[in-house]
Amino acid sequence: MLRVGLMTVAVLNTLACGGKEAPGGGSTGAGGGEPAKVSIDPAVVAGVAAKLPDGLKDKITFEAVEGEKGRHVAVQPKGWEAGAIPGRVKPPMGGADLGFMTAFATGSNCDGSCEAKDWKKVVETVEFAQFLGGEWAVRKDEALPDGRLLVVAKQDRVDVALARWKDGASRYFYCRATLEKPITEAVDAFEEACRQMKVVGF
Repeated sequence: MLRVGLMTVAVLNTLACGGKEAPGGGSTGAGGGEPAKVSIDPAVVAGVAAKLPDGLKDKITFEAVEGEKGRHVAVQPKGWEAGAIPGRVKPPMGGADLGFMTAFATGSNCDGSCEAKDWKKVVETVEFAQFLGGEWAVRKDEALPDGRLLVVAKQDRVDVALARWKDGASRYFYCRATLEKPITEAVDAFEEACRQMKVVGF
């Protein structure tokens, strides 16, 4: 992902799948469409960081970054490292101990072919079903104007799952955070980071 700091960023409005779909709904080709602009105010990023517990403010900072193929802009932990999964970052190896399972991810998903679907039904299965029932305790289950937010916990782990969609769109967008001790107390900041994800191209 291209780091863009806290200033207004220009991103491409890729309303259609511009190439062959890769597994997970990503596109392997360049998308079409006219340039669009989106911004995340520095005060918004600062507001996310302000929700960190005092003991973690020197270990975690946030920044605005352009998401996959310019379809969204995310507020994510600064300096966390990308891995094999597009859009997913983890605390750097050799840094502060923030939990082995700790990770943060944003992106979009077509759940197969990129075409209009019943996204509410799709995200129920893909994003949320794994957390409902069993050992998970639901801390928050909130309907959003354009999606849903779920915060769940079990043992030494807290997860945030957010999905946003639009009727008639060819994909939905997600934000996921897995927080393992010792940073489970940072859940409010990561929930706010997910809330502040801005979608450009459905």
